[in-house]
Amino acid sequence: MANTLWQVVAAYLFAVAGGSISASLHLEHKPLCALISFAAGTLLGVTIFAILPESFGACPWAVLLALITGYALFFVISKHVHHVCPACAASHFDADATRHFSEIATALIFALAIHSTIDGLALGIQGEAPATDAIKWSIFSALCIHKVPEGLALGSLLIGAGLHRVTALGWLAAVEATTLAGALSVIFFSHALLPFGSA
Repeated sequence: MANTLWQVVAAYLFAVAGGSISASLHLEHKPLCALISFAAGTLLGVTIFAILPESFGACPWAVLLALITGYALFFVISKHVHHVCPACAASHFDADATRHFSEIATALIFALAIHSTIDGLALGIQGEAPATDAIKWSIFSALCIHKVPEGLALGSLLIGAGLHRVTALGWLAAVEATTLAGALSVIFFSHALLPFGSA
């Protein structure tokens, strides 16, 4: 359990570090767009070259279903509600950038809270499940690598939305804390239910 806890804290700190970088930089609109695009590209690279190949090998139909439903959901939201792609929206709306950054940042806060909770669940489950050290380190490394650009993206959007740097970092820390919550819930419930499973 101690091993899982330090891994979760490390993943959390990676995200906060990414957010700290974007919050400490004094960037105008164009460099901010470039930073958001860099963060989005890094996340896309991790997905294409690491997550998708491994997922296709394990369960191809689930990956296809997730891709189709995910794309359909984003299409509907983008068409009828608002752009949900930070990189696209950042470069498309120069005139009223602060308002659009604010709208996207609000959506991203909710999305990343859910996403980070699932990250924490993944770390908690791999800590409790019987798996090889190689698999456990693979999951941990993948989470830490993508947490930095994740923090960069959210931090940049919050700054672009007009938040003060300390406030932006506070929001980022709170959102990423759901990673800790997800892992701790797995640890808590697995130990709480252990007597029933062993009875």
